Formats: sequence, structure tokens, C-alpha cells
Amino acid sequence: MRNTTLFLAMTLATGAAVADPIAGDTSSAQTVPSRIGVTLGLGGGVTDFTGTTMSDASSVGGTWEVRATVGTRRYIAAEAAYVGSRHNLSMPGVGGNPGESPHVFSHGLEGALRAQYPIPAGDVVLQPFAFGGIGWTHLGVDGLVATSQVRDSNDLLVVPMGAGVSANWNRFVLEARFTYRQTFNDDLLVNPDGSKANLSNWSTGALVGYEF
Repeated sequence: MRNTTLFLAMTLATGAAVADPIAGDTSSAQTVPSRIGVTLGLGGGVTDFTGTTMSDASSVGGTWEVRATVGTRRYIAAEAAYVGSRHNLSMPGVGGNPGESPHVFSHGLEGALRAQYPIPAGDVVLQPFAFGGIGWTHLGVDGLVATSQVRDSNDLLVVPMGAGVSANWNRFVLEARFTYRQTFNDDLLVNPDGSKANLSNWSTGALVGYEF
């Protein structure tokens, strides 16, 4: 059910991007074979939890992604991404595997709609944008868990949203963005009062890609 919902959301988002009119004045120097703009890129950055319990128990982590965007030359684009992260973990009852510290990791899939405004500027197209979507994240603890307060893993529904800017030059893309992810079904860590620790998080980073 979760994968079906995500697939349908991505399909509808892609349809919206394809139906949207081409934005701005793209000169012959700025046109791309697909006309609507299709970008594939690799990115990385930093991330942290917004909840006090998880933020105190873990370090600021690293994040990475593979992202495809359909409709980069239009006002509305669709995005699909694989996103991963890793944080060192420091809390009672959780030990590291031999030779390493314990850590919490994530792997996830996300789809989003992106509203943007392409601005041709000579050989460069600048695109400030804002986005929002839905996704799934598998969160896990890599270590030896000897406490009932921590589970080995947790599957989350996530709602990513944020803003950024990209610069396209000769079909090469450099992008920076900030993302906030609201999470649901948080069940990885229990607070001292018995409530579930909030796993919502933020990330910021850059992506390098190529436009087709």
C-alpha cells in the first residue's frame, strides 16, 4: 500500500510537470533535447533531528541523495529521489559493533512537486524553487541494543518540504536546497516519560547534475 501510494503520487506529479507550459524565454543557447528539462543529479550535505531527545542522543549527520527532476524548464516540476543519512549515536544501552561507534542510519524514497521560476541570464539559467511532497524512510540502529527504550528499526511516513535555488550552465546543474521532513509513525526511541521521541529532521546540501 505504501509503495503504491508513493508511485501514484510520483505519476501524478510527473503528469503535472509535463502539462505545465514552458517557462521564461529559453534562447537557443539554453534549450535542451527534452525541451521540458530532465535532470539527474547526485548530492550530499548535513542533517540533524529537530526533536530534543534524538538531537541530544546523536551527532549532526551526513546525508546523500540521487535525485531526478522532470520539468526543470517549466513552472512546475516533479521530483523523485533516493535519500540516505548517517548519525553517530551516543546513549545508554546502545553499544557499537566491534571497532566502531553505534550509529543511526536511514534510507528512503521521496516524491515531490516543485514550483520554480527559471530566469535566463546569459549562459546560465537560475531557478529559485519551493517544493513539497511525500515519502517513506527506513530508520535503523547499527549497533548492539540492550535497552527496551530503543528499537532496532522504524519505518516512517515523511512529508518533505523546503526551498532552494539551482543554476544551469551548458546543461550542467548546481543546486542548493534546505529540506524539513515532518515524520509520522515515530517509534524508534521512547522518552523517559513513555512518549515516542520525535524523529522529524532537517537537511541542507548541494547537488551536481546534468540536464537532458
